[in-house]
Amino acid sequence: MKKGKDIDEFTFSYISRLQLPKNNRHYIFGFLFIYLDIMGIIPLISAPFSIQLFWAGIIPIIAINLWGLVCFIAPYKFEHAFYLFFGVLGLVTTYIYFLVIQKFLFFNIGVKQNYYFYIGLVAIISLLLFFHIYYRKMLKKRTFQKNQKQGIKINVAPIVVMSSFGYIIAQLLMSSFVTDSLQLIVLILILAIFTVLTSFLSTWIQKYIFIKQNYDTVKKLRPDFNLSKSERENYIKNMR
Repeated sequence: MKKGKDIDEFTFSYISRLQLPKNNRHYIFGFLFIYLDIMGIIPLISAPFSIQLFWAGIIPIIAINLWGLVCFIAPYKFEHAFYLFFGVLGLVTTYIYFLVIQKFLFFNIGVKQNYYFYIGLVAIISLLLFFHIYYRKMLKKRTFQKNQKQGIKINVAPIVVMSSFGYIIAQLLMSSFVTDSLQLIVLILILAIFTVLTSFLSTWIQKYIFIKQNYDTVKKLRPDFNLSKSERENYIKNMR
């Protein structure tokens, strides 16, 4: 990948670090089929079963699985769309984990106070907003460029760490206040930790937007970007 004279260093560095579509299937298998379908659906439909929570979660689960299947079948052709898919997958998985935690609180533990739901809702929305605002701010200030020169892939600022731990501690405190069951507390704690991860993964939506805004530059640096596998093979043959 050669840097053009009209391409600034940050854009070149950012685009050059975009993953290759051959790895997309691994991401889909790990984060869709394991993180969402196994870790999200199984506890959501387990006893005690809640029809309200089931219908609240099943529609986005089916939709994101169908979308993921398309990206899994044709990862090269939908290379650009994959970034949007993966970001939305982060949002959906975060939402499902939120429903599962609410199920543990209200159906397994038997919490009656509605303010636990509102506290959890505010906490998860705040976490998502913070990650997106933080990532967007880093893109605008081009902070990634400094990190990449230092060989750091992700700049984990203290405020990011504190916000993540703040969400985890909030969930731990809420669960420990209402139950003595170590098993349920540990399950909620694990889901809270994974929620931080999936919330951060939702920032891939920002990657999708950045690529869309700089699509001509992306195609200049990676001419085979977003082409089907057969089209890429033909492109390589024509280049020889």
